[in-house]
Amino acid sequence: MYGLMFPGQGSQFVGMGKSFYENFKIVKETFEEGSDLLNQDMKKLMFEGPDSELILTENTQPAIVLLSTALHRLCSDVYKSKIHVCMGHSLGEYSALVANKTLLFGDALKSVKMRGRAMQKAVPEGQGAMLAVLGADNESVEHICKWAETTTGLKPLEAANFNAPGQVVISGRAEIANFLKDNFKTSTLAQSIKAKFIPLNVSAPFHCSLMKPAQDEMESVLKNIKFSEPQFAIIQNVTALETTDILTIQKNLISQISAPVKWVQSVNRAKELGVKTLIEVGAGKVLSGLVKKIDSSELTPLNIETIEDFKKLEQHFGS
Repeated sequence: MYGLMFPGQGSQFVGMGKSFYENFKIVKETFEEGSDLLNQDMKKLMFEGPDSELILTENTQPAIVLLSTALHRLCSDVYKSKIHVCMGHSLGEYSALVANKTLLFGDALKSVKMRGRAMQKAVPEGQGAMLAVLGADNESVEHICKWAETTTGLKPLEAANFNAPGQVVISGRAEIANFLKDNFKTSTLAQSIKAKFIPLNVSAPFHCSLMKPAQDEMESVLKNIKFSEPQFAIIQNVTALETTDILTIQKNLISQISAPVKWVQSVNRAKELGVKTLIEVGAGKVLSGLVKKIDSSELTPLNIETIEDFKKLEQHFGS
């Protein structure tokens, strides 16, 4: 069985999709459609940058969904009806919902543009932070966050992304995150929990309760968008469970803005459903790397970062 996975924010880079744009009509047409829908030259933004413009959340989010949709349109003639389930990492959930026909491309693109703006303005710049926590299990990460909150007397600092075993991202107030990074090593907790902290270069503290204002704003946006019957199930970040129910999909899409991304749990659920191969559709191969860390024995990730990768995908499906 096959599943699709779509990357989220952080996978972007200047030049993303350029070779596909130059070589495939469907990709070029999708870029032009996206630019018209947003009234913005997405080709120039994505191929020329500068990086300082591309990494702005309100630009990054539609750029990633645009490329993922373009590549899915290209590849859908290759894997045809063999896809059984899809999922996306955070923002990637919108790309997944375009792929399974729940959302129209235009609705998804405009929604994530607004999503990016809402998430950016939810917390003033510099007041939020995210840290990658390496080497600690999920329970230990929860203990670490509670310790930092209790010690500083501030909130919140919360688990935001369960990306791979021993690789969890935490999110919250910059003051608490900085305290944790600077003081954990000398704490008594460090005697029983080994962890390394890496600050992430992000513009806001995503997937924590500080994002509630953005969640409320997106609830109003998404309640006015048509959700259609999916062609195949989606495993959503919030529950790590598959669904084809439109109301459930909409509710979870709203909740995911402030809720943690259960990526490990989602990948494992795909495996439980019988998926053997997960195809990463979009910029880079971050998700393929995470799948290898989660289960390299039973799951095979494929990605289409280059045209050569696309040719390998065609060979895989005998196209």
